[in-house]
Amino acid sequence: MFDVEFYVLGLLRFDKEGIGESVVLSERQLGQIKEYLKGKMGEDPKECDPWLVWSLSNGIVKEISEVLKIQHKRVQCELGYYHHRIIFKIKIFKLHLQDGEFKVLREIRDNLHRTVRKLLNEALVNKKIESDGKNPEFLISYVYTYPLIIIYDGVKLIKEKRKDRIFSISTTTFFFKIPEVKYRILVRSHFIRISIPCTIVYADKELSTSIFWEVVNGIYYAALYSKKLQDLKSQISTRMDDALNELNEGILRELNSYLNEGIVALEMQEAENRIAWIALIISVMSILVSTIIPLISNIIGLIG
Repeated sequence: MFDVEFYVLGLLRFDKEGIGESVVLSERQLGQIKEYLKGKMGEDPKECDPWLVWSLSNGIVKEISEVLKIQHKRVQCELGYYHHRIIFKIKIFKLHLQDGEFKVLREIRDNLHRTVRKLLNEALVNKKIESDGKNPEFLISYVYTYPLIIIYDGVKLIKEKRKDRIFSISTTTFFFKIPEVKYRILVRSHFIRISIPCTIVYADKELSTSIFWEVVNGIYYAALYSKKLQDLKSQISTRMDDALNELNEGILRELNSYLNEGIVALEMQEAENRIAWIALIISVMSILVSTIIPLISNIIGLIG
């Protein structure tokens, strides 16, 4: 049984956006989006500066639980919004994954992604953001989304499935290991699987906050922002069509390179820094020992 977090990372697109033309919303305009989301969520959010975060009501959680075929008491749901970004989070406790792992994950991922997209489309798409006197009015024309799955203690699943090194999940798509330096000495490793439908992190027990941030922001930078920019360059108009939301192999390669080279390089550099730090301590201790012992011997000799 595994605790699993499913995220749907969302990026808003506005009708006034273009190549080199960004939309920057004022506090008043951000408040209008807050009201649209509040109308859908049915309550005020808590403020986690600068995020607005809704703990989803029992009705929505029950609806999602029924879609996922999971008891709603085992589920926690939150939705956060800030400027262009909107993140849906659901944590499922004690999910059985050993048998038919991919079938279970795919079914939950697809049902959840479809449900969240429906919720976001109903709450935000084609909603007008009125002018504040300085900024013009905008229309929320589309929401790009991409799922992220984190399986805690999921390294066990990888180790259990390594019976054949070629016919395994490691060779189905982009797959690599992330080292994590912990407690200045210990190093542990996570595995990450990147595909067009989603990214999965198989964590070794827990996942450090810094690596989590890198994964989330990497998906935004290399996947969601890249997809929006690609559509803007191609002058693809927005429409209520989920096909527009699908990533392509070029973006998949970009995401893989960003996460692989970025996170792994940072952690390897951190490991080298820790090794250098340990080596420095050993050197200092050696110098102290080589200096103090003769000094103590001389003092003892003088006393004797």
